Amino acid sequence: MLPDTAKAEFLKQLAFPNIRNKNNKVVYYQEMYNRAYILNHQKADDEMVKLLASNIWYDPQKTWKTYELIKTLVENQDKMNKLTGNGEKIKMNQAIKTNLDELKNIINGG
Repeated sequence: MLPDTAKAEFLKQLAFPNIRNKNNKVVYYQEMYNRAYILNHQKADDEMVKLLASNIWYDPQKTWKTYELIKTLVENQDKMNKLTGNGEKIKMNQAIKTNLDELKNIINGG
C-alpha cells in the first residue's frame, strides 16, 4: 500500500491528461507502464523523476529504451547489494555508471 502522498503522485502521473502519446493503444499503455515503473523505482536515481516531465514519451523507441535502461539499472543495483567481492562490485558499479550515463543522456535530450 502506498502512502497518501505517493498514491496521489502515482494517480496524478497516470491520469489521462498527463499521458503524452495517445496515438494508439500500444504506445498509450506503454507510456502508462513506464511511468508506473519509474514511480516505483525512482529511488534508483534522483533524476529519473525528470523523465516524467520530459518529451521522450512522443518517441516510442526512446520510451522503450528508457524502460530497458531503468530495468537494467534496478537489476544491477539489486545485484550490487548481494555481491561480496570487491572485484565484482567494481565491475557492477561500472555497469551501473554506464546505465546512469545513458539515462542522463536521454533525459537531457540525447
